[in-house]
Amino acid sequence: MIFYSTVYPTGVPPFRDLLALSTGSISDFFILNDEPDWSNPVDMKIEAVIGSERSLDAKEARRPHASTARVKLGYSFISQGASARAAQVVLRSWFDQPIFCPVWPAAVEWQNRASATITGGLYIVWNAEWLQWRIYEAASVPTVYAMEIGYTQRTSNVATVGTTNGKPHNLRVGQVVSITGVTDATFNAASVTVTSTPSSSSFTYANTGSNTSLTASTAGFYTMTIGANDMVAPLLWGRMAKRDSDWISGDVGKFIVNFEEDGPAVFAMGAATQTWAALLSPTRSTWISSRTPQEH
Repeated sequence: MIFYSTVYPTGVPPFRDLLALSTGSISDFFILNDEPDWSNPVDMKIEAVIGSERSLDAKEARRPHASTARVKLGYSFISQGASARAAQVVLRSWFDQPIFCPVWPAAVEWQNRASATITGGLYIVWNAEWLQWRIYEAASVPTVYAMEIGYTQRTSNVATVGTTNGKPHNLRVGQVVSITGVTDATFNAASVTVTSTPSSSSFTYANTGSNTSLTASTAGFYTMTIGANDMVAPLLWGRMAKRDSDWISGDVGKFIVNFEEDGPAVFAMGAATQTWAALLSPTRSTWISSRTPQEH
């Protein structure tokens, strides 16, 4: 699981977008990024919420998802070690705080996102091992992962970059990043290779220039291009309706997730629009003959 808080510096980029969603801001949240155990069923239910309430002035007040379908997602995942213990804490203690969950059955490669048959108002894209990820709104599709730079320093033509508030950069030696927006433009570069990672929150790259002392940065970013084979999925905003865990051993746990969407309706998940022309293949008679008797 990934936990982000404005006061607890852990997580992966970027946070600026998420803290400024069109519906408001969020300071603390969890992302259920543990992939389901695909040897067991993944249960996804889509409900039409038609109930309503009446206020004291007798005016009808629709529920948040009255005009959209509401999704419930149930699955299990296996975790071990520190990750398992963190999962147990989250599943037991988080009831009202925002939790985000990828729609795992709808995940596709980034290069195939245009043909996805399940869509939503909110998405998450991630690369291998969740080293980098990004949450974005459907109307603002990104091209890069990004993280704010906290400080820069240069010694003997080697630049050192540190992240804001000590957030882990999750970079590896040999990865290629871009440096942009640093006030001292001599640090900016369209493409640099990470040469070392002195700590979990700092990395270095070759950068010719005079020596500089450690200088705070408030405007710079380092970015990585989203890869064609990275994964993307609609993202559910909701809560844990029910949570259970079974410990397989003292260090390995099986966790049961029952997730219920209850975020703003603008971010609700939906099916891609279909037309009769797309369904006919190529004629109505062919389409009918391809269906089961129960569907006729």
